[in-house]
Amino acid sequence: QGGWDSEFTKFKIPDMPFNEVYIQHKELLEGLETKGESLLATWCITNRDLLKQQNMGWIPIYYEELVLDPEAQFKKIFSEWNIAMPNELSNKFDLWSSTALDSGQSYNQESQLNKWRNDFSTMELGRFQAILDYFDITTYSTSQTKPLHLI
Repeated sequence: QGGWDSEFTKFKIPDMPFNEVYIQHKELLEGLETKGESLLATWCITNRDLLKQQNMGWIPIYYEELVLDPEAQFKKIFSEWNIAMPNELSNKFDLWSSTALDSGQSYNQESQLNKWRNDFSTMELGRFQAILDYFDITTYSTSQTKPLHLI
């Protein structure tokens, strides 16, 4: 994920048309102290409206659901499309992504979902939760590794 590649200085409100969504959160965004906080706030701005929508003509699939039970998720998609799921697709479910850094290790779903939490301190997780709370993101919590509807 390339978002971690650049050095963090301070969050800069994008100078572009339709940047009102950033401007309305200017105080919070300019107070962010770390790259992780900046990436999370950007993710919240990008995804919060989608997380709140119901029955809008798309099939919501969460990363965590794909990791834990990819076959069920793909069956749901292909069923919705009224087409048969290709048999060879099931051979891919336990493979690492070609971009994965840990691809030499055996694949463990729970380990994959939990590993991000080890990269952050309790204080950082608390600040992340405050950002989720600010944007009223209730699908996820820093105290859980799965969306709350899967628990």
